[in-house]
Amino acid sequence: MTVKPFHPAQFPRSHRELQAWIREHLELAPGIQSGLLAAIDAVFTRHTQLGQESSEEAMQALNAGFAYKIARLELELREKEAIIGSISQYFEQIVADLTEKSRRDPKTKLMNFARFTEQFESLSSGTTGRSRIVSSEPSRSGSTSAS
Repeated sequence: MTVKPFHPAQFPRSHRELQAWIREHLELAPGIQSGLLAAIDAVFTRHTQLGQESSEEAMQALNAGFAYKIARLELELREKEAIIGSISQYFEQIVADLTEKSRRDPKTKLMNFARFTEQFESLSSGTTGRSRIVSSEPSRSGSTSAS
């Protein structure tokens, strides 16, 4: 076997260049050369598969990390929405209490006159409306006997 001299700057950079380099610089028997090229192809193929598997594992790990972060953020968001809901209910209750207090006399805690008349008119108009509905119904006292 004879080896031609070479310089490191001339090293192959791709699979195809490596095959050409072997043919050019190494004088091997055809069977040995094809075996060597087949072994190199197997190593390249295996390293390519390992690189793809590694990339897939890395992508799966990233996806799992993102899924965890999204789940955690969704939980935090639900917790904050619950807090906001309870705060808004608290303020609504304060407004209702203050509104009710403003409609009552501070000393006696009785309704002031404006609120009393408003409530009275509201209740009396509701009763009047009901009596009108009741009076508009036909009576069933037997008035159909005029045949």
